[in-house]
Order: sequence, then structure tokens, then C-alpha cells
Amino acid sequence: MAEFCRERGIPVFSPKDVNAPPWPNRVRAASPDLLFSFCYRSMLKKAILEILRRPNDLARGSYFGGRRPEDGRIDWTRPAVEICNLVRAVTRPYPGAFAELAGEKLTVWCAIPLPAEAGGETSPGEIRVSGGPSYAMAGGCVAPVSSPRRIVVGTGDGWLQLEEIEWRTRTAKGEGIVDLLAGAANGMLA
Repeated sequence: MAEFCRERGIPVFSPKDVNAPPWPNRVRAASPDLLFSFCYRSMLKKAILEILRRPNDLARGSYFGGRRPEDGRIDWTRPAVEICNLVRAVTRPYPGAFAELAGEKLTVWCAIPLPAEAGGETSPGEIRVSGGPSYAMAGGCVAPVSSPRRIVVGTGDGWLQLEEIEWRTRTAKGEGIVDLLAGAANGMLA
């Protein structure tokens, strides 16, 4: 509303402003657009209230049965973006998105979707370590470079970088996930 008034040059006063003109003077200063806006808003409220008063037609649909813990299970054949959205939807304070690793529940609390590598195939559920020490060309010379190590998991389309997980009653973030999952289950999540 303040933006609307500013665009039309209508003065807006704070309630604590003792020099504010009385309400009738402010209404007289308002343009017809503003008055129409108030009238239209009140008509719209009546129309919405009429819609809300109608009972649901259960022949056209019924109530949603509610969420179950199994709804948080990660299907690694889905695209990375969809899995990331699931993780975001069921993160704390909810039970979290989960998968099985070495026969035990692994809960994913935070993740980032990554695109598939150029020409690289992803295998859903495959665990890889990305980052760490490597070499790159810099000014015609080979130079050592390093980036933080992260766990990435193959999905149906792209990779999911795990940022916070819980497994075997331990929680890990960032590079700590690499140490927690070292050598687990041949590198596959179920």
C-alpha cells in the first residue's frame, strides 16, 4: 500500500506522527484510484468468503491421507533437483530424507544438486568423493590445487552433494562426511 501511495504522490504518515492530518483530510487527498482499490478489495473479500462457505464435493476428490515416514525415502533414480527438494521438504524438525547404507539408515539433512559431468554417466546411488588435492595448468605450468572434499551421490540426472548427514548415530557436515563414510558398503546407497 505504501508503494501505491508513493507512486501517486499521496502522503503517508506514521501513527506516531503528531503532525499527521486527520483521516478525512487524508481521504480527500487520495485519488479515485485509491478509493476504487478499497472498494474492489472489499468486493473481493465477499466473493472469497462465498467460495469458502461451499462444502467440499467428495465425489470430485477427498482428503489427503497425510504423510508417512516412508514418504522420506530417497529414490536415487529421480533427478538430483527433485531429491534435493525432498531433502529440503522433510529436513528438521521433520524426520528427514533417508536411504540405506550397509543395512543402516542414513539420513540426509542438507544437500546440493549438481549437474552431470560432461560425458560422464551417473549410476543412481553410487558414492564418490569429489575435491581434494589435484593438479591444474596455470600459466603453462602444472600447479597443485586443492578444493574441499565432498561426498557426491549419483542420481537419475546429475549428482547430489551431501552437506549434512546422520549415520550410525553420528552427524557429519562437509568434509566430515568423507571420513564418516570411508569404505562403507562398496560405495552404493540403497
